[in-house]
Amino acid sequence: MNRILPVLILAFLFILVLNFQLFAQEDQPDDADLSLDISMSLSEIAEALGVRGGDFAELLGLDRGVDKETPLSELGISADQLTDLIESGAYLDEPAEPEGEREQVPGGVPGGVPGGVSGGVPGGVPDEHAAADISMTLHDLAEMFGIKGGDFSDLIGVSRSESKDIPISEFGIDQATLDEIIRNEGLETVAALEINLDMTISEIAVILGVTEAGVAKDLHLDIEIDKNTPISEFGVEQETLDEAVEHIIEDEHDGLGDLKYLIFAIIVIFAALWLLWWGIPKGADPKKRKKWYPRWVYLVVLALTVAVNGFWIGKSPNPMEGTVKVFKAIVGLYESVGPYLVIFIFFLILAIIANKAICGWACPFGALEELIYTLPIFRRAKKWKMPFWITNTIRSLLFVLFFLMLYGVIGRKGFVIYHEMNPFNLFNIEHATQTMLILIALYLLVSFFFYRPFCQFICPFGLLSWIVEKISLTKIRIDFDRCTDCRACDKACPSTAAGDMLDKKFMPADCFACMRCLRVCPVDAIHWRTSWGPASGKTEKNSC
Repeated sequence: MNRILPVLILAFLFILVLNFQLFAQEDQPDDADLSLDISMSLSEIAEALGVRGGDFAELLGLDRGVDKETPLSELGISADQLTDLIESGAYLDEPAEPEGEREQVPGGVPGGVPGGVSGGVPGGVPDEHAAADISMTLHDLAEMFGIKGGDFSDLIGVSRSESKDIPISEFGIDQATLDEIIRNEGLETVAALEINLDMTISEIAVILGVTEAGVAKDLHLDIEIDKNTPISEFGVEQETLDEAVEHIIEDEHDGLGDLKYLIFAIIVIFAALWLLWWGIPKGADPKKRKKWYPRWVYLVVLALTVAVNGFWIGKSPNPMEGTVKVFKAIVGLYESVGPYLVIFIFFLILAIIANKAICGWACPFGALEELIYTLPIFRRAKKWKMPFWITNTIRSLLFVLFFLMLYGVIGRKGFVIYHEMNPFNLFNIEHATQTMLILIALYLLVSFFFYRPFCQFICPFGLLSWIVEKISLTKIRIDFDRCTDCRACDKACPSTAAGDMLDKKFMPADCFACMRCLRVCPVDAIHWRTSWGPASGKTEKNSC
């Protein structure tokens, strides 16, 4: 059973990743199943039909900026009008008003707005019939076809982490290839509609395809503010608007259908297999325990994690983001909770499989902290360990503060305190603010002396995975019948985790599966094993 378990877990995760749409996407009901009436709000009906609120408003002859939380009956829409529109199926087609005939709003974002806001000719309002060519950047082309930059990167076979502000010809894409991609994907240009300070939050949300609360949050406004008032009246400046639009575009959600999530699962499964069996030499002699779990394998995996899950994939996805976004979705900063909830559960499952191996082996910033701490310098300073009750109290209080600020108990509703603390911006450095850069440098500097400072003091996923760590399927086990309490494992552990387990504390410190303790026990009393099996093998007590 012990050897079959990892195979079953890997199969489960593989199916979960490949079939993400079954779990995360909202079902689009057939017309026959719809039960809609004019007592419902415009946003509720649009959501049920799977269309945007602004598009559905146009089909009803209403302004796109109309309050979408008002019942249709109060907007002057009759039951017959709603029934006729649904039966006609017009909502399945293009918006009622031809895109090219929309009124152009003067004075927008210089050079157009990226990611599906404007049509795509650099330097001004684009022509919706402009031809795409390889001299254009990823951002320009994404604008032209009304999709996100990362999505267009996928279409042309370029990493999503690549700069989107250089001509695609520099990625080796020729004109024939670009034309074929556009033709095969059925891409069509969208009309230009610049975003400017005279627009309302509702109008901007429609253009960007996000929630009104999400726009308000990125404009540094309370998410319950009036969404139908021009944003200039809230004192928003053009620079703030430009930054908000850029952040919304970059904050794209790919879903678990992206195989990047499978990379996390593969690393965790490898860690579980290595810790259970592969890391121990065949016919292992406990007297030669120092040869168990050779460090170079762990260091190679960490380096690959930083390179692949970090600099190649970019800052997203990552466990911290998976935690924060689900709560942002719940408060209304995203259109749907489902996809983010599935991603959050996915990362928690990985934590359960191998006692936070997701943090210790697969998290790119955690891996970078581990590599820095492993450097053979400042050894004397590393002997001092911060008491877990201090680190965990700080981490927990920060998580509580995150909730209080997100829900508006303190400050403006919708503020995300972790945003400025996010170290994963290291992997998309061009989007990091000055505050982020300073904190990232601080995290890395402290890592030379203290074990995983970001993980222990700040990371919200670190806190939650520490809780589910108690039900991990595989973990460090101490055979207390053999243990002589020599504290060798406690001395080897870079945190207080091994010492807390020796002392049988109910809530020991995080274990990041670094394997240091597994190589030092003189009486073969500590092992990595399944949670339901014996704590050690069949050898006699103190046999070595």
